[in-house]
Amino acid sequence: TTDGGLTWIPKQNLDVIFYDIHFSNIFNLIYHDFSMQVSNSPIAVFDSGLGSLSVIRELKSLLPLEDLIYLADTENFPYGTKTSEDLQLIMKSTVESLEPFGPKLIIVASYTPSVQHLSYIKKCTSVPILGISLPLTQAVKLTKTKHIGIMATQSALQSSQLQRLIAKIPQRIFVTQINASPLIDTIEDC
Repeated sequence: TTDGGLTWIPKQNLDVIFYDIHFSNIFNLIYHDFSMQVSNSPIAVFDSGLGSLSVIRELKSLLPLEDLIYLADTENFPYGTKTSEDLQLIMKSTVESLEPFGPKLIIVASYTPSVQHLSYIKKCTSVPILGISLPLTQAVKLTKTKHIGIMATQSALQSSQLQRLIAKIPQRIFVTQINASPLIDTIEDC
C-alpha cells in the first residue's frame, strides 16, 4: 500500500517506543547537508517486523514533506534469534535491496542489529545509515528509584556492545535486563 510517499504493509501500529532513534541526527543529516536537502530521494526504514511503524509515524510527523520507504523484512523475522554472522549477512542483503530505491538515508529501526552491527552496516553502502539506541543516559537522569530496566532480545542482551553500554551506567543505578525474545511474536500479532 502506498500512502503519501510511504510504502508499507498494513498492520496495527504500536504506540510505545522503547528506544531512542536520535531524531536530531536525522535533522542534522538532512537539513545541514545541502545535498540531502535538495534531494528528492526517500528515507528508507527497515526492521524485521512491523513494530517499528512507530518510527515511521514519528518521521512522518517531524518530516511531513519527506518520502519514506518502509521495508518489513518478515522473511528474516525476528532478527533477535539470528546468529551474529547470519545477522551480518541479512543486514548486507537488506541494505543492498534498498539501494535501487536511491534513498538519501537508511534507518535501521531494530535495536538488535543497531547495537551489534551498525558499524558493519555502514561499511556496506555509501548511503548514510542511522540505527536506534537505548535511551540509557535519559533513563539514568529520569529514574527516581535508581533502578532501570532494559527489555531487549536475548542476543542483544548477550552482546558485548550492550554490555559495554551498561558498564558506563553509574554504579548507583541498578539495571535489570529482561529477555523480550518470547514476546516478539505476541507484539507483532497485536
